[in-house]
Amino acid sequence: MTRHTHEPNTNDAIMLELERAFDAPREALYRAFADGEMLAKWFGPKGFHVDPASVDVRAVVGGPQRFTMVADDDPSFVSPVNAIFTEVVEGERLVGEERVTGEGDGEPPMDLTLALRLDFADGPDGGSRLRLTQGPFPAMVAEQARGGWESSFAKLDELLRG
Repeated sequence: MTRHTHEPNTNDAIMLELERAFDAPREALYRAFADGEMLAKWFGPKGFHVDPASVDVRAVVGGPQRFTMVADDDPSFVSPVNAIFTEVVEGERLVGEERVTGEGDGEPPMDLTLALRLDFADGPDGGSRLRLTQGPFPAMVAEQARGGWESSFAKLDELLRG
């Protein structure tokens, strides 16, 4: 199930909420986010990959989550991620914060501070569940983020099935 909610405030920002089941144990799902080598194998929407040489992920409070997504068809098009872990509960939760700046094609300049919370739980039949909360986003950016996560999760499914 995928769900997103709209929480109005003075900036009319959207908090993106996604819930997803995976056919893998919770520990494997958590490791896919907390281990940089594993993250590089699946992260990014279809059409993008993570440059393994760019990855620096240390899942401890204050630790970095840095890597660069690269467009498969145009290696000059990159999207860096530079976040910091603010809460880590081994096997259960990862929380972080990222400052996003830049300009898109014909879009106004962006300057956002995004929070990301990932909660991992056991699911039925040895599987697991992930609850992701991220934002606040402007509406258009939230929809792009939702699509990116859903596409990334399809790649993650493939990796976890091994």
